[in-house]
Amino acid sequence: MIHQIFPTQIGTYNINLDKELIYSVMRDYNVGLLRVLDGGITSYARGSASDFFLSDARLTNLVQDIYSKLNEYTNTLYLEPCEIATSWFNKMDSNGSVRQHRHTGSVVSGALYVDAPKGSSPLVFSDPLNGCRMMELCTRSQFQYELDVYEGLLILFPSWLQHETFPQKEPRTVISFNTYHALTTSF
Repeated sequence: MIHQIFPTQIGTYNINLDKELIYSVMRDYNVGLLRVLDGGITSYARGSASDFFLSDARLTNLVQDIYSKLNEYTNTLYLEPCEIATSWFNKMDSNGSVRQHRHTGSVVSGALYVDAPKGSSPLVFSDPLNGCRMMELCTRSQFQYELDVYEGLLILFPSWLQHETFPQKEPRTVISFNTYHALTTSF
């Protein structure tokens, strides 16, 4: 018998999108370049008002849907409740990619695919045990997990988990966010 211990849990959920509203709100935000993005722009600006995209009052219904899924994820994993700390959007060009990174200072991170044409590059997670491996020879690659993406997909994952995307054929747009534990009386 094989026991799978210490699994990394990734949540996938479907969100109904009002793309016209989302793009309308995006037009009001400053965008720029970010080192982790190759071929795209972002509203992420480390500490600026642009880092709170989901705080925009026009996105209240979307945020409620995201919180519903975030609460389901944290409850299922027996995590203390989380609140969205920062949020931003990335618009990737054709052939754009995201370099491998993780989200330090966060509990759960999320990616909501606003535009992800058929055949979009998957979100690629790296095995967190890679740095611990020493002598294993494997008959197939077990060191990355590719998760196919599509419009309306919300992916929730531990913020410490390294992830990236490979170059894609068509542009795509993603809303991302980080969380922290909400203040509770259980501490």
